[in-house]
Amino acid sequence: MIAGTHARVDPNALGLNLLAYVFVGWSEGIDEADFLQRIAKAEQVLECHHVTGGWNYLLKVRVKDTGALEEFLADVLKRVKGLQRTETLIVLSSAKETAVLPTG
Repeated sequence: MIAGTHARVDPNALGLNLLAYVFVGWSEGIDEADFLQRIAKAEQVLECHHVTGGWNYLLKVRVKDTGALEEFLADVLKRVKGLQRTETLIVLSSAKETAVLPTG
């Protein structure tokens, strides 16, 4: 089943030079629906995954630079009531990045 088609645009050509992964965690007292609504509206978030382990979600975020990343963290994530912690990993380089699914 084909879910859609798209053109693969070089993010650097759009000035989106920084790729980061952000782990998001909380225990109790969070409005998860509010969190998911904010993430759905945030154009910086390319992917949002509910994960196992010590974190609740993993976000793939693409922005212009560290200033834009800081703004995203402050204006989107830190405004979620009940969010306790985040951990951000900035990608230095990517050896492989694909959307092609294994069909073999």
